[in-house]
Amino acid sequence: DADGYLMSRPFHKFFNVNERAETQTHEIDMSQPHVIMEKMDGSMIRPILVDGYLRLATKMGVTNVAMDAETWLATQDLSLKEWLRKCVEDSVTPIFEWVSPFNQIVLAYEEADLVYLGTRDNATGAYVMDTSCPFTFVPRYGSMEGNIVEYVDRRRGKEGREGDIIRFADGHMLEVKNDWYVRIHK
Repeated sequence: DADGYLMSRPFHKFFNVNERAETQTHEIDMSQPHVIMEKMDGSMIRPILVDGYLRLATKMGVTNVAMDAETWLATQDLSLKEWLRKCVEDSVTPIFEWVSPFNQIVLAYEEADLVYLGTRDNATGAYVMDTSCPFTFVPRYGSMEGNIVEYVDRRRGKEGREGDIIRFADGHMLEVKNDWYVRIHK
């Protein structure tokens, strides 16, 4: 903000499996603790305080998409907004995916929702899943066992969803986008 205070700390940039040298399957240690989550097809949203008011923002700031999410939030139970404000005041950034019939990228969601993806500490950058979060949680699929090449091939062959995120306990993340989604999105 204008005083140099870190307002939020959303996701760091992460890449698709096999997109870069460090994300090649032979470089990925799947024996490390990890969880697989659905890669949802919406817009990343984070709360920020602007002149004392709780606002929602995309990576570009308070945009029309973020204001659509704010409009939806205003129709929900007040406890959701209170939880967001407490997070911001505690210097952590809860991160969401905004999905809505009016924010369609490729997939058509029937209902609008702010889907909780995780929380990041503004100072340290550490990621946590806050079990006290009152929002809808992103679908999680446990961990991957077996051969990562076979897993990626299976996941890329799926249709009707964007893909998966593999989040390691140390915060490192990888995307596995479905070929079907990539073909339609391009």
